[in-house]
Amino acid sequence: MNRFLLAIFPLVLLFAGCGEPLKADFEVFNDLHPVTGKVRFKGEPIPEASIRLHPMPLGSGGPVISAVVDQEGTFQVYTFRPEGKGLGAPAGEYRATISWFGPTAGLREEQKDELKELLPAKYGRPQTSPVNIQVAAGENEVSTISLD
Repeated sequence: MNRFLLAIFPLVLLFAGCGEPLKADFEVFNDLHPVTGKVRFKGEPIPEASIRLHPMPLGSGGPVISAVVDQEGTFQVYTFRPEGKGLGAPAGEYRATISWFGPTAGLREEQKDELKELLPAKYGRPQTSPVNIQVAAGENEVSTISLD
């Protein structure tokens, strides 16, 4: 599977079911805590970037926790479980990986498949990413993540 497909997988999960009858955008899970923040690359927002949170210690497993960056550079974290998508993440320490291929609106699938990662490679692997996020009980607003 190419890197673009791996990076957009959280997007597919996020928008799965868009054609179904109206229902809540997420399930309420009592162990999840809202997490929001902003991310910038060289001082600019990176719309459509994907963020994934990996529980620490690395390799400990857990649910898929991800976010998609909006046009202003803000994100909101969701946890994906078999029972549904929940707003927020369980309390704990996470290493964040971030991937960005640039804007994809108006591109054909074959054009999307040819896109290259625009962020330095260190941000794409949990072993090398310097981005750590602590989630506590209650509302969590992450300080702006500045990527170089």
